[in-house]
Amino acid sequence: MGQWLITPHADPEKAAMGAGVLRTPSRMALGEAYLVYADDWRWLTNTLATLPERHGRLGLWMEQSKLRRGQSGPGPQPWRLCRDGRFHHGRIGKRGSGQRTRWVREPWAVTDRGLWMMRQHSRPTQAVIRQVPQELVQWVGLLEINPLEILGQAGRRACECAICGRPLGPNSLERGIGPECLSLLGPLQSTVFK
Repeated sequence: MGQWLITPHADPEKAAMGAGVLRTPSRMALGEAYLVYADDWRWLTNTLATLPERHGRLGLWMEQSKLRRGQSGPGPQPWRLCRDGRFHHGRIGKRGSGQRTRWVREPWAVTDRGLWMMRQHSRPTQAVIRQVPQELVQWVGLLEINPLEILGQAGRRACECAICGRPLGPNSLERGIGPECLSLLGPLQSTVFK
């Protein structure tokens, strides 16, 4: 079980003073960030580092969109967690005859120490803290328990591999993960995931 260092009910600035405004590792290139939720997530950072570059993301879906304004979107929105530990939020728009997802970096990232929120140009708001981290922490917990099922749900919904994002063939559609990525996750079941 982890520990919440900044909660939706705490003033972000004061809570960060208590938790410490910390600088994440340079490879994250996040600058100053708040450690929002502290937990031992080495298993997750080890998994991200193990995946090859072109398999470098894990897919998830969350209800919120327009996070900085504190508004809820019309339905689940695609997110992904990349090899560098950054979360990206997919904004789906129409272009030409089809849809195209534009991925935008969100101010959330994971390290082996837990979930961080980046200090961006503007001060963090309670609306941002209130809407996102509970779902992210819950998703990470479920991923640790049953990664194939949790990732498969995201892959089936998006009709693409939940790990690398490539289109799924008919044999992989129900699983939500392509055969190459499945072979990468297989050995991790007993060594990384509980």
